[in-house]
Amino acid sequence: MRFFASLYAQAFYDVIKDEKDIKCFNQKCQNFIHLINSRHHFKNIYKIVNSLIDIINKEQKIFCASITSAFDISQNKPLLSQITNFLKKQYNFDQIQFTFKRNPNLISGFLVHANDEVINFSLKKQIINLEKSLKEI
Repeated sequence: MRFFASLYAQAFYDVIKDEKDIKCFNQKCQNFIHLINSRHHFKNIYKIVNSLIDIINKEQKIFCASITSAFDISQNKPLLSQITNFLKKQYNFDQIQFTFKRNPNLISGFLVHANDEVINFSLKKQIINLEKSLKEI
């Protein structure tokens, strides 16, 4: 039998999504963990949890993006506001959550990793585009 983290995650989400009673919620969590363990899939709990997070984010229209830059831009509110507005229009989500990574190999600019895409705003990309434009002249 093949293992599909997304199927386990979706089934668990369907069971807990409307649960309001904390005791029932805890019992359902315990039952789910027991089920995974009894089927010898506990080694895949990380994949299941990540799939569950993706499902919850989609349901609540929360979009997760990663920004890689040479310098810390996590406090640059004007830039983050521009990126947020761009991603909201691009992907039609209500809220954007960022994770930040630093890569000293980037000279300037940044990369946005979102929805299995990389949006390149680096200086290197700008130079490449300029070279292409100059060659066309």
